[in-house]
Amino acid sequence: MKGRIKELEAIHRLTADYYDKTARKYGLKFFHIKYLIEISEEPGRQQDSFVRRGNLNKSSITRHFAFLEENGFIHRKVDEKDRRVLRIFPTEKTLDAMPDFERAFEKWNSILTADLSKQEDETLKNLLLKIKQNAEAFLLSEEENETNP
Repeated sequence: MKGRIKELEAIHRLTADYYDKTARKYGLKFFHIKYLIEISEEPGRQQDSFVRRGNLNKSSITRHFAFLEENGFIHRKVDEKDRRVLRIFPTEKTLDAMPDFERAFEKWNSILTADLSKQEDETLKNLLLKIKQNAEAFLLSEEENETNP
């Protein structure tokens, strides 16, 4: 692998290593923090809405969320209108841990962008957003091509 992808993967690995230190304090893995932040920001979100993120399938998400539920970080509730839908809610344990997670996020963000000017930081955000949108659009079109040959 060359260039941009190699660098993005290296940043991802380093980020995982950094978040693992905070996660370990709670008996979690780095990826759990991202889920818990998202669940706290949007309580009641459908479990299946997490499937596309990180290219995880339904069974992986179900396993991750079962772990979080068993360890008291979330609770899942069947939707009243559609019993096939599981809604995810943070528990008090998660809400108590959020300041640690947010501090870790802010610190890591400031470390990664320490040498960037405000203009460079804004440009980086915009470029990364475009790259993410391109990837999502491509994968969505691939899925549509697979289901509509």
